[in-house]
Amino acid sequence: GWTRTAKQTHRYVIPEVRRSDAGVYQCVVRNRMGALLQRRAELQVAFMGIFSGEQQRRTVSVGRAAVLNTPTVSCFPRPQVTWYRDGHKIIPSNRVAVSLDNQLVVLSARADDVGRYYVQAVNELTGQNRTSPSVYLSMAGEKTLRKERREKRGVTEERDRLSHHQLAIETGRHKKTWLPKEESQHNRRGRDRDALSALL
Repeated sequence: GWTRTAKQTHRYVIPEVRRSDAGVYQCVVRNRMGALLQRRAELQVAFMGIFSGEQQRRTVSVGRAAVLNTPTVSCFPRPQVTWYRDGHKIIPSNRVAVSLDNQLVVLSARADDVGRYYVQAVNELTGQNRTSPSVYLSMAGEKTLRKERREKRGVTEERDRLSHHQLAIETGRHKKTWLPKEESQHNRRGRDRDALSALL
């Protein structure tokens, strides 16, 4: 109710503000002569609820656009939203953008876009923050892509192995003299002198 705080002053006090207290307030003064209406005052209550919904899974074809909607959260004022993928903050680029409605738009999706996406919402007035349920984005034919990458990696490794083998064969065509590890420097010099004497 109204509380009289001074002779000509009255104040309406809400000890503990709740969300239900939000609304428009107006003071009305009445006496025998009539009524006087004060200007309306709107009370806004800052708060932050929790995200609704559960974890989801989305599939998109390679080269197509993927649009991820922001999970719903009750909040006033509107929260500051940041998108993350696998724990890393998403930086907008010419291929990845965040709309005015905080939708995440991935143009021309690639295999490396696969991952777990979620948002972190912050109420800048109350300092509260919430993390949304995640959306796992996968690529259509993802298993085929992984198989192709493994096959490509296998071909590359086989090509490298054959290249080393060919190099070893070509090296073997040239006449080389390899000294055993245990042969001493003295024995090698003696053998060289014998070969020189035979030529003379």
